[in-house]
Amino acid sequence: MGTRKQHILDAAIGVLGKSGSRGLTHRNVDSEAGLPSGSTSNYFRSRHALMNGIVGRMEELDYEDWARQSSGPVVESESGFADILTAFVSAAVAADRTRTQARYAIFVEAAMTGADSGIAQSIERSRANLRQWGTGIAADVGMAEPERAAAMLVDYLDGVIFHHLTRPTFERDVVRSDIGRFLAALA
Repeated sequence: MGTRKQHILDAAIGVLGKSGSRGLTHRNVDSEAGLPSGSTSNYFRSRHALMNGIVGRMEELDYEDWARQSSGPVVESESGFADILTAFVSAAVAADRTRTQARYAIFVEAAMTGADSGIAQSIERSRANLRQWGTGIAADVGMAEPERAAAMLVDYLDGVIFHHLTRPTFERDVVRSDIGRFLAALA
């Protein structure tokens, strides 16, 4: 169990993911968190402060996810890499769907606030960490130019995830096949 502030931010991520940016209000977060009215504003006085809190909390959650993923066995083949990436995409569009939808709402917010905003900088930190993780695996499986391959892969996965958020079904075998083909092309 986290702190009350984490509980509020987790509820805010839920509101943002389910209702989009327009639905992100202090009142809606209080309701989602099951807290008395005014609780969220005690921690986050403005919508801007709340959004920055959400971004920070999502970074924390991403680091926890990457730490779990990195603690697994070393990936030694493109096929194993494709399996991990397929699981990543599957989690993003199924189990972590609301958080993923919140992430895309944050992407839009970052586009509106500009590249110098804290939100855009957080997104870039997260992408850099994901690229670093992918670079290590790409090097382990023997890909040429692992840094470039990882950068292209992160962009590709963003598109795959976004595409599958808008579809009624997730066809894991098709996604696994496509990711395998993409990795082969990168190699």
